[in-house]
Amino acid sequence: MKKLEERKGVSAAVLDDILQTHVIDVASIRADDFDQFFEKRRLALLAMIERVMGKKVE
Repeated sequence: MKKLEERKGVSAAVLDDILQTHVIDVASIRADDFDQFFEKRRLALLAMIERVMGKKVE
């Protein structure tokens, strides 16, 4: 993350805001915890789909 911030000239706060718009859990990414990141994103995306469809996704 630090390299990306430096190469693109953005602050950590700005990068965090960008990541959050893509339903990315910033804490798990910054902690380098891919399993937690993937699970949190999966659940968030499923919740969005369910909300739009108006029914439970199985």
